Amino acid sequence: MIIFDHVSKVYPNGTVGLDDVDLTIQDGEFVAIIGRSGAGKSTLLRSVNRMHQITSGTLTVNGTDVSTLSGKSLRRFRRGIGGVGKWNIYTSLSGWIYFEWIWLQNTADCRCKYES
Repeated sequence: MIIFDHVSKVYPNGTVGLDDVDLTIQDGEFVAIIGRSGAGKSTLLRSVNRMHQITSGTLTVNGTDVSTLSGKSLRRFRRGIGGVGKWNIYTSLSGWIYFEWIWLQNTADCRCKYES
């Protein structure tokens, strides 16, 4: 389970990446994060494995407060998270569709099926 509780991320230059996000993703649940360029999709996903450290709020992954992890415990935690990089698909109906995947070990398979 992933729980974002009033999570915000402000970059050093003052850019707001996330603003008071409340989101709970249950084990086995399939969720799509959709938005315009710069909306914070990547920041949201990268905060799960602490590639981006949140500025405020609490981010809990499978019962672990991600902000408390460092060093060896952070590396061990990251071993249980996988991801596929960004990729784009162009469709004649909707233009570019952007995908970025992240999943946790021991959760349901993440699969995508696109039908035209």
